[in-house]
Amino acid sequence: MPRVVDHAERRQQIVFALWLVIAQQGIEGVSLRHVAAEAGVSMGRIQHYFGTKEALVLAGCTALVDSAYGGYQETAEAPPRDRLLHVVSQQIPGTTAGASASASGTRTWRSRSTTTPSGRCWPRRGEVLRKSACG
Repeated sequence: MPRVVDHAERRQQIVFALWLVIAQQGIEGVSLRHVAAEAGVSMGRIQHYFGTKEALVLAGCTALVDSAYGGYQETAEAPPRDRLLHVVSQQIPGTTAGASASASGTRTWRSRSTTTPSGRCWPRRGEVLRKSACG
């Protein structure tokens, strides 16, 4: 009987490993081989799910931004001050893993051009957040 695989969970596992590699080695240290080793999967598995390093980094950025945006959407009924506080507090990690992701995400964002696919995922949601919080 074939093994049942949760593809969304597998992708999440790989993206989490990406952020661990970035936290340990910086964006320059990211390779499919390093992420595969951190995730405990083969390099072929990474290529199957993401294709390229650029696509993997884009998925990582998108997951990080989507998570923050989802949390922000939960504040839809809150006063603008509370919504803004929520956005700002997203950069204050509550865990060691959060600290790594936050610092890595900031470094990645600053080091990526907005002309690359991975750079474009940040400003798009940021603009939506700014317009929602500030009116």
